[in-house]
Amino acid sequence: MKALVYSIRFCCILCVLAVSFAYAQFPPKEDDQLKRQKVLVQVPLGEKINKPLISREELIYTKPTKYTETNGIIESLLMGLKTNKYNAYHGDSLNWAQPMTWNDVLERHKKFNDTGAGEDGGEEGGSGFEEIDGEAGGSTDESTEGGEEDALASGGGNGSRLGIDISPYTEKLEILEDRIFDKKRSDMYYDVQYIRLVWVDPGAVAPDKIFVAFKYADVMAQLDDTQWKNLHNDSEYRTMREVVELRMYHGVIIDVSGRGDVQSLDLAEYRRNQLVEYEHNLWHY
Repeated sequence: MKALVYSIRFCCILCVLAVSFAYAQFPPKEDDQLKRQKVLVQVPLGEKINKPLISREELIYTKPTKYTETNGIIESLLMGLKTNKYNAYHGDSLNWAQPMTWNDVLERHKKFNDTGAGEDGGEEGGSGFEEIDGEAGGSTDESTEGGEEDALASGGGNGSRLGIDISPYTEKLEILEDRIFDKKRSDMYYDVQYIRLVWVDPGAVAPDKIFVAFKYADVMAQLDDTQWKNLHNDSEYRTMREVVELRMYHGVIIDVSGRGDVQSLDLAEYRRNQLVEYEHNLWHY
């Protein structure tokens, strides 16, 4: 009987560990890596599937005892920076390793919004996609059911806790990841490296610019404390870390290994299919 009790407890512990680490990142060791490519994914936050990433929830519709951050991934990342939990990084190719404090980010925010990203705005964050009907091809303008805009999902809040208007950064974000094919398990791994915030000109005149970048390893704990809620099902709550690592969002590939040749949605889909096909062709390895 005692052995049965111990075995049940052991199974319960395994279940808890499985849930805790199901979405954790464990890239294969270098000797087992057959191929490794850096892939830059742009996530248009205006799309319906991505709106829970930036939705601001009232306390009556959330679980405040479980999640400290309930106002979306953008505000959460900036709040973690403001409270000195981690540093940000410049984010462009010339100053990639340059750490930034909250005061540095405030100066950069002021420069971007006062001068339209100025001369020192960093590299462009835009994908260079062809425009369709006057709008960027990577975004959609979908309304919620009934034709009315969902106020809770608008995500355009002013970031009052931060003291700055974060609406220019709620249009899109970028995720830089290593896609690694494990020759031992014949499987593809997605190892997230950075999350980059993109400044989008409210006047739609200046080009998109990289605002700041966060090392994913630094912000994992912050994302674990940030709520993602299904806007159509109050029973489904997840952490932002789960959403990022389980890839519960829609993104568009805008660069593979620094080639910079993705200039349209058609080519982005072609590059995505190439990666999938490469993985499938190596299953027999």
